[in-house]
This record gives sequence, structure tokens and C-alpha cells, in this order.
Amino acid sequence: MTVRLDVDSQAAAWFSRWRSGEMSESERAELRRWLAASEQHRLAYNGMEALWLRIEAARAAPRVLQWRERARRHIPFFFRLPVLARGARLQLAQKKFQSMLRDLVARRS
Repeated sequence: MTVRLDVDSQAAAWFSRWRSGEMSESERAELRRWLAASEQHRLAYNGMEALWLRIEAARAAPRVLQWRERARRHIPFFFRLPVLARGARLQLAQKKFQSMLRDLVARRS
């Protein structure tokens, strides 16, 4: 189980780095080597990509957009402030997480 978590963590780090758009050519080559090294690596990476696509599809689903618009129109702004603050904190946490994953990948290289 520990090995699987380690592979999933590595896949998440690589996928996050790729999604950032800031990969150097040497990092891309390292990613290609990592993917070629093991079927587990490819499956874990593909799983991260599939998860990302499902999340993106859910965010853009007409029903979700409708709910968001309805909530925006019907909830007074001062009630939305805590939600907006949480969203800002989540974005900061995501950036911190991506930074930590990049550091993890860099240390293992």
C-alpha cells in the first residue's frame, strides 16, 4: 500500500507540474522517462488526468453553472464573503500544494 501511495503522490506531483505550464524541456524528458519506467506510473498519471477532466467537466456542467448563478443572484453579498474567503484560501493552499509537489519531485530527482 505504501508503494501505491508513493506512485500516486509522484503522479500527482508530475501532473500538477505539467498543468502549471512551467515545465522545462529537461523536466518533460524526466516525465517521459518516469512514465516509461513502469506501467504503474502510467496508470497513476492517467488516473490523475482522468480525475482532472471529470472535475473540469463538473465545473462546466450546465446544471452546476445554473446553481452558481442562482446562488449568486439570491444570496446577499455579505453572506457570500465567507465562501469567497474560503475560495481564496483554497487557491492559496492549491498553490502551496503545487509548490510542495514540485519540491518533492526536485528532491527525488
